[in-house]
Parts: sequence; C-alpha cells; structure tokens
Amino acid sequence: MLRPSLSVRATVLRGLLGLSYHLGGPVLSDRLRGKRAMILIYHGIPGRDHFEGIANYYGYSIPIEEFERHLVYLKRRCNIVSLGHLITGNGLSRTQTNVVLTFDDGYENHYLNVFRLLERYDLKAVFALPTAFVREQEPLWDDIIEYAVNRCKKKQVSMEWQGVAHDFVLEDFSGRLALYNWLMRQSVQVEQIRRDEFVDLALKALAVSASPDDVFHEQDYRPLTEVQIQEMVESERVTFASHSVHHYLLAKCDRETKRTELRESKRQVEELTGLPCTTLCLPGGSYDSEVLDEAFQARYESVLTSDTGPVENSKRVLKRNGIFREHYLYRFADLVHGPVLEVLQATCRARRAVRAILN
Repeated sequence: MLRPSLSVRATVLRGLLGLSYHLGGPVLSDRLRGKRAMILIYHGIPGRDHFEGIANYYGYSIPIEEFERHLVYLKRRCNIVSLGHLITGNGLSRTQTNVVLTFDDGYENHYLNVFRLLERYDLKAVFALPTAFVREQEPLWDDIIEYAVNRCKKKQVSMEWQGVAHDFVLEDFSGRLALYNWLMRQSVQVEQIRRDEFVDLALKALAVSASPDDVFHEQDYRPLTEVQIQEMVESERVTFASHSVHHYLLAKCDRETKRTELRESKRQVEELTGLPCTTLCLPGGSYDSEVLDEAFQARYESVLTSDTGPVENSKRVLKRNGIFREHYLYRFADLVHGPVLEVLQATCRARRAVRAILN
C-alpha cells in the first residue's frame, strides 16, 4: 500500500486543524481538561516578512504581524500569565490554558517590536539574555553562520575539519542550503569550547568578514542595548532570565565551563537589570544532570528547557514549546491547547507500542 505524500498529509492535517479550530476544538479541550499551563518560546520578531536566501529558512523568526495575530488569539482564548504567577499558582484559570510567553536570545527587535505589543495588550513576558551578545556585542554564532552563507560569493567552498575535507558547490539554493545545514550541524555537535574555532575556519573558507559591524548592519541580528533593557525593567511587565554567556549548548561543555557560564551569566543579568536573576532558559534546550546540578547550586529557582508539552507539577524544571513561522493560526491554536496534534501523537505512540509487542 502506497503511503500518502508529505504534501497530501500536510493538506489533510491543515484541513483537520482548520475544522477543529472552527468547531471550537481547542476551547472544548480546555474545558474538559481544566487547569493547564503551556510555556511558549519565541526567538526573533522582525519587522519584515520577506527573507533572502537561507535567512530564516527554519522559521525561528516570526514577523511582527504574524506574532501580533498570536497575541490577539491568546488574549481572547487563553489566560496569559507571568512566570511568577505560574510558579506560585496565583491568577491561574481553571477553564482556559494558562500561557507564559518567553523570548530567547536578546534581540533588539524584542524591544522594538515585542515590548510595544506587550504594552498595547497589557501582557507580561520573560526575555532570556546571552550576556556576551548584549554586553560585549558578540554576534550569536548561528547568526554569523546564516550571515556568512548568505553572503558568500564563491561558487565552490572547501573546508577541512577533523581531518576530513568537505566540498560544497554553491551554484544554486540547494547547494547553499547543504553548506548551511552542515555548518549548523557541526557547530552543535562539536565540544562547545571549540565552536568559535570551527566558525572562524568556516568564515575563512567562505571568504566572508563577519565582524560585529558587518553582522549588525542587518537589524535583525542586533542585540538589545542596556538602555532598552532598563526601560523594559522599569515597566515591571518584563522578567529577564539567563541564557548563558556565550549561548553554548551546555550539555556539550565540561563541568567547569558549565559552572562559569551559569554563574557569570546570572551575575551579569543582575548587573544589567538591578534585580535578582532566578530563571535560566537553556540555550538550544541542551542539558544533562550536571547542568541542572550547577544551575541549582548557582541559585536559579527555575530552569526552562525545550522539552515540549504542558507544564507538569515540577516548579523547578519546566517544559517549553517552540513557536515557528510554520505555525499558521490553526496549527498555533492546536499546539497551545489541542486537541488534533495531541490525538495524532497519541495514536502514533500506540501504533509503535503495538508494533513493539507484535515484534
């Protein structure tokens, strides 16, 4: 029996999500399940909706108009609360999904675009800062790679890494995307203390300059300023969290580096804001038992992961759900409070369990 193509399945899924949305499936799901909470992760919120080349290929950045539609939906159908209220249980709804908004990476567009919408809709949110980005003006490593691949003028790129030569032909989009994916994959697999070495080798192979002045010429790559951070603090609707110092994937660091990243970023966030920093948002969702041990020894009260699903009883390690540009309104609503994707995932789990038993 032939399997349906991805495009057919995507069309069917979109139809199911749309039908559920219009029939009130998410609202009914809330009423049946009662008190429930979801933490959402956003990244960049740019003012433009068109991206060139491989920029935003995987949809981490959500244009402001699309993001505002999310806020309008959440304001109408859910109960948006602060992280503090979620943890203490104050002001939580028993008939609507309780939602916490978080924004990773410390981009300037968080101030220019997100902050003004929080004020317009009277909402609160958490912003996670990688402190070398906002204090030392060090571009984020993934932005450097995206910037460099998009601007490489060479038709062919050869790069030797760990004793193996890798060759890429950049005559069309697919070749450029293959290079981008390989660079990203190596950057997350390498021991993080060597990541900058790898990125520097990549820049040399691509013959692209990626100094802060170069990268920050693109507005979407710029960090928040200290003045902007202070204004956000004074509004009392923003909580600033740590996102490490260098945006390392912490599970791929030795214990001493983990300790330094967690303690130093906490100290620097507190210097920037004048307030205690009690929340850690894990870069890339990467953690292990050592990361959690070091985080709690550093006196973080909450660690926010990228493990997906609703918030469970633990008040110390909390799941978060990434929101991407592919999450059109029907899919976004279902991701926040179901029921279609949850039923499909449960069905897949049941099928795997049956296969395992039969085999």
